Formats: sequence, C-alpha cells, structure tokens
Amino acid sequence: MINVILLCAGESTRLRSKENFPKPIIKYKKKYLSKLALESFKKYFKEIKVHVVLNQSHIKKFNIKQKLKKQFRKSRFIVLKKTNSQLHSAYQALKKIKNNYSIIFLDCDLSFDSTRFFLKIKSLKSKESLLLLFKSKYNGYSYAKYKGENIIKIKEKKVISNYAIAGSYFLSFTSKELLAFLKKFSFQKNSKLYISDLLNILLKNKKIIKFIKLNKLNSFGTEKELVRFKNTIKK
Repeated sequence: MINVILLCAGESTRLRSKENFPKPIIKYKKKYLSKLALESFKKYFKEIKVHVVLNQSHIKKFNIKQKLKKQFRKSRFIVLKKTNSQLHSAYQALKKIKNNYSIIFLDCDLSFDSTRFFLKIKSLKSKESLLLLFKSKYNGYSYAKYKGENIIKIKEKKVISNYAIAGSYFLSFTSKELLAFLKKFSFQKNSKLYISDLLNILLKNKKIIKFIKLNKLNSFGTEKELVRFKNTIKK
C-alpha cells in the first residue's frame, strides 16, 4: 500500500475558472481537474490510500469539500487552517498520517499513464525514490539533472537541463521519516518552498532518486495548458 497525498490546498494563482473557482474544482467533461489527476492511478486504486489536502478558506468560499466528496468517495480529506507553500501543505498532511506506508505527492493539475511509474516503484530498493521527467524549456517548472540512472541535481523555476519534473513524486519513506527531514524548514518565514526543496534535502543526505522519462504528460496548471489539454483530447 502507498499513501497518495493529493495536493489541492494552493491558491491557484495561475488558473481560475470564470466563477473564480480554484483549480481542483474546475470541471472538464463533468469531472474535476483534481479527479482527472487522481485517475492517472486508476489501474492501481487497490494499492493506494488517498488523502486529499484542502484549504479551509476554500471550504468556506467554494464548498470545495462537499463538491469533491461526490467524486472522491473512498478518500480521506485533510483540511488545513492555513498554508503558505506547496511544501508547507505537504508537511501538514504528513503530520496527519500515522501509518508506515511510502508516500506519493501528487499535484492536482496533471494526468499521465502511470503504468511504467508503478512498475518501476515495485523494482526500487528500500529508501529509493522516483521522479517523472518530461522534455521542456519553460521556466515555470522544476528541473533535474541526472547521471546514469540517478538524479544528481534539482532546481526550482530554473532550466538546468532539457527535463522538467512532473508533479508526481514517489518517496520510499514513511511520513515520520519525511517529517524528520523537514525539521530544518521555517515554514512561517518562507512562502516559496516546494517539494523540490525536500528532494534536495534527500540528495544532500545521499539518498538515491531514480527517474522515468514520460512520453506524454497532460498538464493543466495554467489557462494556456488547460486549453492545450482540451484541444489534445478533442483530436
């Protein structure tokens, strides 16, 4: 079993609906974008335990929890009173998880075929993690350099290679173990912390991070990306 932490607590500054709804409850063909993201793992629902992370302010403004409950019937909801970054949301979610399963952090603005991802996870050794890479030159993503089969360097919002990191991160650690790595961060003072900052801590501690190159990634994190995704599906 693997904990999947679906991150839906951000402010969605890059994408809002005409009604000003945040990204997780923007609909495409009767499904929320966050549901499309989770359905990347559809073949493996029996192997995952889903935790949907929400922002309390979105519950008050948009009734987001009740809306998502209809499409996330077997998921656990973790409601955050306040969050100021992607990593802060992840950190707070980890504190609520008491089991000893490994972790996948999943962004709510992408979809992909996860077959190779899960096959690779099953072949990893203990404490090895796994990222998904895709070709890009856009500086809005995090980027990775690799040597052989291993990631050796990661930079957020800076193009250091031809490969960006997709928002699905497998970490072969329990929540308790990851919280120990996150002790050094001051979340209240820093509002620009990402999952990539945690990955860099793992690299500094000489933990192995493997990767897979994706042939196709559907990204809908910005308005342009969502339009491109819809046009691709139509074809």
